[in-house]
Amino acid sequence: MKENPDGTINKYKARLVAKGFHQKLGYDYNETFSPVIKPVTVRILLSLAITHKWSLQQLDVYNAFSNGILEEDIYMTQPPSFENSNKQLVCKLHKAIYGLKQAPGAWFGKRKTTLLQYNFRSSKCDPSLFIYTESSTVIYMLVYVDDIIVTCNSHSFIKSLVTKLNSEFSIKDLGNLDYFLGIEVRPQPNGESKYIRDLLTKTKMDKANLISSPVVGGCKLTKFVYESFSDPILYKSVVAVGLIQMTEDPLQEQQFSLAQI
Repeated sequence: MKENPDGTINKYKARLVAKGFHQKLGYDYNETFSPVIKPVTVRILLSLAITHKWSLQQLDVYNAFSNGILEEDIYMTQPPSFENSNKQLVCKLHKAIYGLKQAPGAWFGKRKTTLLQYNFRSSKCDPSLFIYTESSTVIYMLVYVDDIIVTCNSHSFIKSLVTKLNSEFSIKDLGNLDYFLGIEVRPQPNGESKYIRDLLTKTKMDKANLISSPVVGGCKLTKFVYESFSDPILYKSVVAVGLIQMTEDPLQEQQFSLAQI
């Protein structure tokens, strides 16, 4: 099921899925690890594109897990409605399929190998971020399973890159980025965004009134804490988000973060 930014259902998806729970470690699968992008990497990439006024392109890979190359011999029973007349025959998988324990790792290995052939390099701090540099051309590509974000200082180069990727995988060009991993990326006339609205709803402050200063009137500060927070995890998560976003100089924070990448 694929959702729209407002939470409504965009479309349903149906796939042939293998019964991965029947697999045995060391027999028909070994490595299952597949890196997941870090939220801070997404924010850095968006900040970089906005600062330099680069376009953000969103791509989608059809049946991404089916592109992974299997290193093990995997057999599965004949799927319903596609049975052969000989019921004793089984299917041997030449590529990965949804449901296999090693499918995510196999897909990551396939896309990484392909991008390295195109002279991309993988970030040391976030393996899901791929960077391409040649003379004055710079490309940043962020991959999350079957969703890809691309930003570049040359729009024509992005088109040629999409053509290359489409020759390896079945790629759908979704146009300009507007929604990614719960983050709404589009201009808002009143300065609001879904990310901020969700944060206010999470902290039950969506109905709060606006004030000119965040300081509570008549509050006396003290170094002694008499009452603990009823939900410290919620408080820490909200403060962490605020600390990541607050900076006096966005460019300075961006350069520092990219240097760490």
